Amino acid sequence: MKEKPGVLVTKPMFHVGLDEFRDFCTPHALWESERPDELLRQVAPTCRAVALRDVFTAQMMEQLPQLGLISVCGVGYDDVDVQAALDRGIQVTHTPGVLTEDVADLAVGLVLAAGRRIVQGDQYVRSGRWSAE
Repeated sequence: MKEKPGVLVTKPMFHVGLDEFRDFCTPHALWESERPDELLRQVAPTCRAVALRDVFTAQMMEQLPQLGLISVCGVGYDDVDVQAALDRGIQVTHTPGVLTEDVADLAVGLVLAAGRRIVQGDQYVRSGRWSAE
């Protein structure tokens, strides 16, 4: 049986557990490692992709010579050294639109909270100045 490619996951994903990765790859949880540099050395021979939600530098890419894909779980890739990735032939992708509905929900919630003064009312009740009679 062919060995599954390694995928470095830098932080927990929003709605995806590592078990969901295991069908098609061997995930490596960087955030669980007490020695991230050591983990990078260990996974270097088989790590073909990185799934991340944070900074990924050229130095980190150098430690993973088999790397072919950097996938950002977010709407942009500002924290990835894209030029360094391109220079190494590594594709960089992201998940545009993944937060669109959440941002819209939050915007509506903030409008309602501001219009109804929900935060001020909560603070008033929690302060003990309001009493039910």
